[in-house]
Amino acid sequence: MVTLVEYLTQAMKEPSLFFNKVEGGKPTSMNNLHYLKIVLMQKLNKTSEQAMDTPFGEAVYDLAAIGEAEGVCGFVMDEHTEAGEAAKRQWERRQEEIKTNGKRN
Repeated sequence: MVTLVEYLTQAMKEPSLFFNKVEGGKPTSMNNLHYLKIVLMQKLNKTSEQAMDTPFGEAVYDLAAIGEAEGVCGFVMDEHTEAGEAAKRQWERRQEEIKTNGKRN
């Protein structure tokens, strides 16, 4: 049972992505599984059966790779995370300075 839980946990992990603003882009409102199926069929030329037989985790990464190839998203790298954390610390320090000094420079 533990192995199944570990398998499902790994299969459901999603990549960390950042999304670029796409001009005229609209959020999807359809069921995620159906959306994955259609994209796999359209972009990877899979049949309906092949798309539905694709493991969920693999399909999510395929969709992310397609998005990156089309320029609508990218994978978050360790450097991005570190830069974001450094920027957040700098912002917090600046907020504390403003609070202490009562003014902005």
